[in-house]
Amino acid sequence: MSSPTPIIYSAGSNARGQLASGNFDDLHSFDICQFASEDLTNNIQEIVSISGGANHTVVLLRTQSLVELWGCGDGSKGQLGPSYLQNVLEESAKSRLQLLDIPGQHSALRNASPRLVAAAWETTYIIFTASNGNDVLVSLGANDYGDLGVGAISNSINMISFASIFSPLDLVRLRIEDLATGPHHIIVYLLATLSDGSERRVVAGWGAARHGQLGEVNASDGKVHPIQATPRLILDLGEMDHVTSIGVGNQHSVILLRSGRIHTFGSDRNNQLAGVQSLVNIQKVVCTWNNTYAVRADQILSVGNNAKGQLGRFTLDSNLPAAIRLSGGEVKNIACGSEHVLVWLETDDGSEVWGWGWNEHGNIGIGSTDDVMFPVKIWPISKSVSDQVVGIWAGCGTSWIAVRK
Repeated sequence: MSSPTPIIYSAGSNARGQLASGNFDDLHSFDICQFASEDLTNNIQEIVSISGGANHTVVLLRTQSLVELWGCGDGSKGQLGPSYLQNVLEESAKSRLQLLDIPGQHSALRNASPRLVAAAWETTYIIFTASNGNDVLVSLGANDYGDLGVGAISNSINMISFASIFSPLDLVRLRIEDLATGPHHIIVYLLATLSDGSERRVVAGWGAARHGQLGEVNASDGKVHPIQATPRLILDLGEMDHVTSIGVGNQHSVILLRSGRIHTFGSDRNNQLAGVQSLVNIQKVVCTWNNTYAVRADQILSVGNNAKGQLGRFTLDSNLPAAIRLSGGEVKNIACGSEHVLVWLETDDGSEVWGWGWNEHGNIGIGSTDDVMFPVKIWPISKSVSDQVVGIWAGCGTSWIAVRK
């Protein structure tokens, strides 16, 4: 017997239709996302990932036959592909999820399948796996801070090259294990097979670099480069250690290794990196623009700015990581938006989603626009709802929850 079809709910900022609600009004409570093709909704098997930029959203989903990329909202910078604006002739159509035929618009991608998608401010990134098992990273949209990763010359569909990182050896096979985006800087975790037969695991990045969020990027005169327009090496892990998770904020980055070591880069102006490297027994790290969150088996620690309630706790020791009080249960996942956080818990009573932080657009989904200083339960929306949560995601003042009925 097949599983029930997953349903996506959204809340928050919606000026360009990025919530796929069918209109352009902010949503202060969660509502069901709309697809341009209603026939699709019964064929969805899995919501693989959702990511939101300033005013656009990309959704990767699995149907009964293949993996598809859908998008909605603002496509004016090309962030939803070159055919999006041609196909979406009516402005209202941008407020419903549209199929994005990126592979059909580039010959090198026609036998490739999308595997992961992420959004920066006005840029989109898609990892494709080709028929030979090799990964290709595509970038679309704005290039304000070198976001596209291809230097000054950009196309409507760009293939990001990592060859220079491994020179003078040639890349034989590339697996892109993970990708994380801030508004204007991007970090990837790569597994490369090289021409001498060796394997190397590296962390690389590009984009905005002024604050050291990509490591120290210095010019010959000793000055810091504000922009890194193509991928540069950040960490070389060789063959031994592995990256467990990557957190990327506005001006800072955090990388957790399997060995337990945590690397931090960039601005600490809001204490967002204070004490993070000293943490132990951490399973995952994630970031809002000005905060860092570290997940243990039974708790979440937060550090950084608390102007909008981002810490989710009292600020007595805000300059060091401290635990957030939640209702109990297993932390299944945590999703960070620009300045708000969602947490998915599995309890004895079923699935719950909690949220806190900046709420100007109603992105916490509780019916108001007041900032939320401490965690509140936002799902299920009533005691009569028993849907199983299968995913949570957060963007720039936007939130998504996927459930099965």
